[in-house]
Amino acid sequence: MFAKEQNAASRICISARNVAPSDDHATHDVYSFSLALHAPERPFGFEQSIRGGHAESGGAIELSLEGLESWKGDWRWHVTQAGCAWVIPILERGLASGNAEETVNAILEGVRPAGGAIAKPWRMSPLNLVIRFLLELVALGALGLGGWNLGEWLLGHGPLQVFPAIGLPVICAAVWGRFRVPGDPSSSGRSPVAVRGWVRLLLEAGFFGSGILVFHGIHWPRLAAVFAAAVLLHYAFSLDRLRWLLGKGSHQVHPRAI
Repeated sequence: MFAKEQNAASRICISARNVAPSDDHATHDVYSFSLALHAPERPFGFEQSIRGGHAESGGAIELSLEGLESWKGDWRWHVTQAGCAWVIPILERGLASGNAEETVNAILEGVRPAGGAIAKPWRMSPLNLVIRFLLELVALGALGLGGWNLGEWLLGHGPLQVFPAIGLPVICAAVWGRFRVPGDPSSSGRSPVAVRGWVRLLLEAGFFGSGILVFHGIHWPRLAAVFAAAVLLHYAFSLDRLRWLLGKGSHQVHPRAI
């Protein structure tokens, strides 16, 4: 989640990310970086939440600009884990200048739309998420049909066709689930392999486009047209996500993102 306003805007969460599974926990290991506007002497907040719920552990600290380098933790590693490595050069410039207020304002500008207020977190509607899930199932079904026809072309008509009919959608589903943008609200937000937003959009275009092509290839043009229209309608109602993904350039993703 990005730029979440908390406690009447006295604390702004710039970014938070669940990096589980990790050495600390299998499902809940959340790093976050925030700005404490109510404490200008120590405005930079670092928090790690492990386990969550009644078994919550981890820790939190608020630091001054000068305290960043003397902190026994690694603030660069922390903000990278939190999904906002883009603040590193801003904080480094602040360390060089010694101006904490200017540094805070520069970070806020990084999450503020031009001429607007701090960007609010957004989520896809439950109905759109259901539609997306159904579209994914239809695309996988189409890929299965494509694999069946591919198997007939390569192996001849017979029981061996079942292998590409199963294998093709399984491989595509694995790629679909692994290559994600950290924090993407269309999924759990986890990214086994972090990618940039435009890479994810190309993957999705190929995934749904393959389904449309399969329907055309097996001479079901009406189903292809209906499926294409449904995909376009889904993305028309996901413009916030599209803008967010296109804004997830190399300065806003984990350094290991491809």
